[in-house]
Amino acid sequence: MIKNIHWVHIIFFGATLNVIVNFGYKVLATDIPLGLIGAMGFGFAAITLAIYGVFKRDHFRPLLVGKTPFYLFMMGCAAAVSAICFFIALARGPISLIDPLWACVYSLVSLLIGMILVKERPNRTAIAGIIFYLSGVVLMSQG
Repeated sequence: MIKNIHWVHIIFFGATLNVIVNFGYKVLATDIPLGLIGAMGFGFAAITLAIYGVFKRDHFRPLLVGKTPFYLFMMGCAAAVSAICFFIALARGPISLIDPLWACVYSLVSLLIGMILVKERPNRTAIAGIIFYLSGVVLMSQG
């Protein structure tokens, strides 16, 4: 059934869940240290992803070959530092600005990486959307 769902719909669903998660971080940050919240959240996410991987019958052997362990280690370190930056921002500012601005910067960096490293080229409509996106980032950053 999931195979018949368009990828854009899956993104909207996943992004909505991400907003709910970030709202949870913000609400819990008043009573519990953010580092502990993040560690537990990522821990449960790792367990969930591992169960999903086993359920989908993915094999873990390719994860242990060649440069893959190094890349996985670097990805984990980057994810941890990214989470720390996000949690610090959430603790210091309004979620109504932090979460959308975080998503904008994330999307724009992903776009640049896709264009520079993967040689993907957006069409004219996408370029127009990028221009609107950039103007939104500038307006949001003004607070």
